[in-house]
Amino acid sequence: MPVRLHGLHAPEDGEPGYAAATAFMVELVGSDPLRCELTGRMTWDRHEGTCYLGQLDIAAELIRAGLGRDCPYHSGGRYVHLETDAAREIQLPGYCRRR
Repeated sequence: MPVRLHGLHAPEDGEPGYAAATAFMVELVGSDPLRCELTGRMTWDRHEGTCYLGQLDIAAELIRAGLGRDCPYHSGGRYVHLETDAAREIQLPGYCRRR
């Protein structure tokens, strides 16, 4: 089931940083099962939710690694304290800004 990680902005296919973020996620998760708590919302063709590998919030790990950013409009600022200088170089799309 395709899941969009709730509260995370990461580079999309074709954007700078996409390959590094994808490689990080493949290395982190591999083929291990995830537990996802779905919000009940859909974004495009994906369910939205927070996913865990054991106790690790995988969106948080991506942000800690500097490969993604907190999306405050969706997260309420849940991950902003994890952003690194490298993460802050990733430009946030308009839909992530608080309204």
